[in-house]
Amino acid sequence: MSDAILELHDVKTHFPVEKGFLIKRPAGIVKAVDGVTLSLGRGEVLGLVGESGCGKSTLARTILQLVPATAGTVVLEGRNLAADSAAELLAVRRELQMIFQDPYASLNPRMTVFATLAEPLRVHRRCPPAEVDDRVASLMQLVGLAPRFMQKYPHEFSGGQRQRIAIARALALEPKVIVADEPVSALDVSVQAQILNLLSQLVRRMQLSLIFIAHDLSVVKHISDRVAVMYLGKIVELGPAVDVIERPRHPYTRALVSAIPTPNPDVERTRQRIVLAGDPPSLPFEIRAHARYNPAASSRLNIVPGLVGTILTMTMLIFTALSVTREVERGTMESLLSMPIRPVEVMFGKIIPYVMVGFLQAAMILGIGIFLFGVPVFGSLSLLALLSTLFITANLAIGYTFSTLAQNQLQAMQLSIMFFLPSILLSGF
Repeated sequence: MSDAILELHDVKTHFPVEKGFLIKRPAGIVKAVDGVTLSLGRGEVLGLVGESGCGKSTLARTILQLVPATAGTVVLEGRNLAADSAAELLAVRRELQMIFQDPYASLNPRMTVFATLAEPLRVHRRCPPAEVDDRVASLMQLVGLAPRFMQKYPHEFSGGQRQRIAIARALALEPKVIVADEPVSALDVSVQAQILNLLSQLVRRMQLSLIFIAHDLSVVKHISDRVAVMYLGKIVELGPAVDVIERPRHPYTRALVSAIPTPNPDVERTRQRIVLAGDPPSLPFEIRAHARYNPAASSRLNIVPGLVGTILTMTMLIFTALSVTREVERGTMESLLSMPIRPVEVMFGKIIPYVMVGFLQAAMILGIGIFLFGVPVFGSLSLLALLSTLFITANLAIGYTFSTLAQNQLQAMQLSIMFFLPSILLSGF
């Protein structure tokens, strides 16, 4: 856009995830914003929509440099904000302001309305001290509040009135760009309409450029000139508000549009709702832009280790049954029952099964760790060898104990099966 006042070029905001108590090790990266390119024109209202967790608020904070960008540039009137120092950004704050989502948390409960609105005027020296009172009164009138309320505290106002105070605070420095992070989501429907109409009037009257963040497409359509649809830190669709909402192209946008309720009961009953299975993934894994976390689908990943455990268990049971049958056919079952036990011989005679089961248990624990915490934490051959050694040693010790407690060879075999059967099943599933 040639007359753009704000431009974002391949902006990325990543958060590293670490594991460990004493020794911190990287476990992955959460890509909250992953390569966003946008532009905002002068006097334009850009709607940014997407479900919770897609990165909208993180992008808003990155634009205002409240959260530093990992990569990319945020350019305000030709100035790269990502390269500015803290002192240089202080001057930029006058041109770039934010309306936060929760009016109950964004206002200081210990400050009166007058103190809240006068603070930015005094910090940035936007008007002489003698004119601060008049300026605060005019700001309150601008957002539809009576100046006589300026000595009251936030708890004495309703939610809609608090949001009006937050809007007045954002307008105090006469900024060129305002980022509104879901400013009506915490308000009643009737109050939402009042705040939306107020924002529309202020944009036209003061020629503001506004980024309006929401997850309600019907609200965005009411106020926006263009709409950007965000999913998993990426912009998946961008265009005029009417085209994006009435003729969506991306499947994710179509699902969002299908969730908009219709006031006509007849149309609502026949409307086809597109339901996306699962939730946006939040684990620090490499996720493609079209992926979703589906608990039902992810549970199917456990089929493979479960089958391995089941197959190994069934193999042991079949082998044991065949061995007993062979002994019965040979007529040596009685000798097997009367044969004295030799714990050391039994233990070393079954050392191969013990080693195999121990390695399987270690591999299963390793797989569960990789699935839950990521490959960088558990994905090492040294840890696999350590786990295998521990499990094999434990299996040999338990096998020796069983051989010591058993009165004959058959009883030792039965005790071993009773121990390894639940162990393998649990490690498999």
